[in-house]
Amino acid sequence: MSSHSRSSESLAAQGPSSEVGPSPGASFETMRSEAMPSPASLPRHRRVPVEQTSVEAMLQAIGSGRLQPVGPPEQPLHTGFDPLDQALEGGLHRGDLTIVGGLPGVGKTVATLQWARAFARQGARVLYHCYEHDLSSLLGRMLAAECSELPIPIARDEADDVRAAVEALMRGEWDRDAAYAGLPMVRAALAQMESYASRLTLSQLASDTADLDLVRSTVVDATDPYDVVFVDYLQKVPVPGLVGTERYVAVVEGLKNLALSEHCQVVGISAVGPRAFDNRRLHLDGLRGAHVLAHEADVIITLNDKLRIASKAHLAFDSTLAQRFARMVVFTIEKNRRGLAPLDLEFDTDFAHFRFDPRGRFVAERLVNGGGLPDA
Repeated sequence: MSSHSRSSESLAAQGPSSEVGPSPGASFETMRSEAMPSPASLPRHRRVPVEQTSVEAMLQAIGSGRLQPVGPPEQPLHTGFDPLDQALEGGLHRGDLTIVGGLPGVGKTVATLQWARAFARQGARVLYHCYEHDLSSLLGRMLAAECSELPIPIARDEADDVRAAVEALMRGEWDRDAAYAGLPMVRAALAQMESYASRLTLSQLASDTADLDLVRSTVVDATDPYDVVFVDYLQKVPVPGLVGTERYVAVVEGLKNLALSEHCQVVGISAVGPRAFDNRRLHLDGLRGAHVLAHEADVIITLNDKLRIASKAHLAFDSTLAQRFARMVVFTIEKNRRGLAPLDLEFDTDFAHFRFDPRGRFVAERLVNGGGLPDA
């Protein structure tokens, strides 16, 4: 399947009431066993109406006892990455724009797709717009991650069949009669995916046609409002009549306005600027359009390979650290309107299964260019 074969496709079958959004694509129904559970319908949040009142009127209402309570605060959406959720005051919040940036191959799509699965499991409705990968590739990544998270032992002679299942799904060539389709691990992983499938929509967009207005319409016109919207990635979103910096400003501002008007969390994946390749460590100023992101985004997280940014002082005295650091990515919270920043956290990679180990920790070692003491 070509990554730009259509301007908008949906995956992960939605219920009958969810007809608006990207046009339907392949469904989990083509793989679902009759024994697999159907996801339960869950309550949806309502869009926040525009409400204006003067402070004077509010104070008078308080004095007279007429001010109505606003109700309990909404719970944040947990990424499932600890201690990232802890640092973000519980997770990602509706109305916010979160930016995830990093060099190519560092794991931006891996991390955000893993968050999307976690949000859908919690009952949130999630829309994942992708300009980079076709739908089959994203679905295969999800299957690989689900397989690796199951508490099911796998015999050595079955590993090749599991790998064949993932590769077939990524090529869009799933065969229900193939040996891999009957493996207990594959069937269990598909059942897990089916449990949240109706709440997670994957959308493949083409950068020559799927502009900012289309992205917005898939959210605004949805029958059931989305809780989280991902855009992978920002620099590929076209805006008719605008190029360069003006286009990027319009995209970032538009997505922030979308988060506020639709009361949803928007997560944008950002490419890096040309200077980022010359530095050992990526910071906010290395992201493309950094000045726009610094003003509009509520949370900015940069990803760096730990081996690339670890102080040489550590490696000089323990050569085994290089092997450990090579399997880690540092998530740096560069900006956080709801909490402390900057903060450095690290997570082990499991890129063979397109995932991170969500059990992370705060970085203890020295890192170059900030996030600790200077390099030695």
